Amino acid sequence: MKTIKFVSWLTPVLVLSLVCSFTLTATAQNYYPAMVGNTWVFATADGAERRTYTFEGSETVDGEEFIILKIAKETAGTDIATLDKSWVTVEADGEILLHQVAFDRGAFGIAEATFDPPVTNFPAALPLGHTWVIVTETVLKLVGAATTTSTLEVVAIEDVETPIGVFKDCVKVETNRKAVTALTVVRENEFLWLAPDVGPVKYMDVTQEIVFELESYNLVEAPAADDAPSAEDAPIDDDAPSAEDVPAVEETPPTEEAPEEPVAEEPMPEPVVEGPGFDITLEPGLNMISIPLMPAEPYTAKSLAEMLDATAVIQLDAATQRFVGYTVADEGDGFGITGDKGYIVNTPTGGMVKFTGDAWDNQPEQPEPEEAPVEEPVAEDASDEEAPDEDAPVEDAVVEDAPAKEAPAEEVADAEADDAAEEDDAAEEDDAVAGGDADAAPAAPSLSTYKSAWAFIVTSDIHGMETGTAYTLIAENLRTGIIASENITSTARRSSAVWADLNRKSVVEAGDKLKVSLYDDRGRIVSGPFQRTVTTSDIRNAFLSLQLNVGDVQPQDTLLAQNYPNPFNPETWIPYQLSQSTQVQIDIYNVSGQLVRSLDLGWQPTGSYMMPSSAAYWDGKNAVGERVASGIYFYTLQMSDFTATRRMVILK
Repeated sequence: MKTIKFVSWLTPVLVLSLVCSFTLTATAQNYYPAMVGNTWVFATADGAERRTYTFEGSETVDGEEFIILKIAKETAGTDIATLDKSWVTVEADGEILLHQVAFDRGAFGIAEATFDPPVTNFPAALPLGHTWVIVTETVLKLVGAATTTSTLEVVAIEDVETPIGVFKDCVKVETNRKAVTALTVVRENEFLWLAPDVGPVKYMDVTQEIVFELESYNLVEAPAADDAPSAEDAPIDDDAPSAEDVPAVEETPPTEEAPEEPVAEEPMPEPVVEGPGFDITLEPGLNMISIPLMPAEPYTAKSLAEMLDATAVIQLDAATQRFVGYTVADEGDGFGITGDKGYIVNTPTGGMVKFTGDAWDNQPEQPEPEEAPVEEPVAEDASDEEAPDEDAPVEDAVVEDAPAKEAPAEEVADAEADDAAEEDDAAEEDDAVAGGDADAAPAAPSLSTYKSAWAFIVTSDIHGMETGTAYTLIAENLRTGIIASENITSTARRSSAVWADLNRKSVVEAGDKLKVSLYDDRGRIVSGPFQRTVTTSDIRNAFLSLQLNVGDVQPQDTLLAQNYPNPFNPETWIPYQLSQSTQVQIDIYNVSGQLVRSLDLGWQPTGSYMMPSSAAYWDGKNAVGERVASGIYFYTLQMSDFTATRRMVILK
């Protein structure tokens, strides 16, 4: 069967939607018992994936008491595990309200959403055909703002067979989800079955074609004072101690201990990074990381690349919603590195890296949900970290509980790196790459194993730009048709166009042909288009470097232009342009059709040969060196897929 692969950047909003769809039933008491201690364990048929849902609590926030729904997800045989939390309350009629969620996603930070006022997680009554919508707004590193709209509908009432038995009259809820970011739109479809007096018993992810079935569950009986048996109703047991022998206060401890249990829970005070540093394991190839500690000297893209032995560093510019790349081929320090963003780094050899420093000082105190906008001045105070004002919401979403989340961030980053390593076909070590260490890789695999990359940079050194003119670099993968671009000014000398797919799907493969062009602000091509073929070495480095010169325009079509001067005496130039490299020969005929002279120009690369320095030259002589007579002549350019003839005149 197919195993689940979490969509890294989208997981927080999808999990939130799953929570919302998970807690959907006709009544809270009958279909989703929201009691502290209730637990449901699900597993796939092959046991590869496991999910455990538990109600824990209670927790008091700003004087209001919440129950916490924790969702633990594990993959068998790996260290991949995530833990997400939702804060809910239960109304008197059984309606469950969602107040807040928090998801730790490592390189993407702490994805949080607060619902003020709270939203209906699932209604008290849910008849067949009932439909409702849940909208979630959150902010994630790398992709910024994300909006998830989940449309839920009760589509059937049916019996469900599970490994532990058959459950009658289950509510079947369909969820259609649409997640929107500045980079992409993702649609998901799923079904959830809930049994009366039991809760969820089956879950199906239609998009990924995977089914989770109930493996076990434990329901805590709800205390009800009205239903508690009286002394008169209690059955008589001759062996049981009498009422006089049992102190009345012995019934009090269970009531008093229940709220004390969450206070003693280990997950509440999550571990804080201690010691002189923070270790992160980087897999060979592409990784997604965040910077866990603030260094004494701020990182730049260059210094971070040097520290990691990385060939490329990529970030998402929150203002333009475009990826920005830095490579070891670039001059200068590149962009600044801050603690409130995630970064894609390419480390050909991988390995362990230690970050040292202090906790980030641009992290605001954990705010009340309604006061989140007030925290923006704190982000402005942190401008020394080069975080723009519009990133303030990202900081708010990431920095709450940031010190307590650093350890899980490493685990998630490691898990994501493992996935990246698998998709990149087990990256190898090669001393030809900048920053590589041949001594550290005595048994390096062949370079040919580098076949594809899910992030890639086309970096260009640009010469001859005019002052005051804006330019745009366009790179197109001719196999996929996908375009990467970057706007640049004449003050810059280098430009980088970036492809990146945060779902870790290949954007470039070895052998792909890339067409690169430079346009001016009038939309005219001023350099290129050039074609370059991606090699396995380029894939290993995660970038391809080339040089562009303004004015070096490569023609789109092959043509033969009019000679100049015309009429002429005794010499002339014949201009032409080539859309592809080819062997070039121009034949000259008289009016009788007799061949007068052949100008063999040899192998010519793609380009424009329109100037006297590059055009074909005829001195007005025939094949034996004699000057030809005055009159009309014809010249022809012929290739395998192109033929053109023009007329010229010699006047003496």
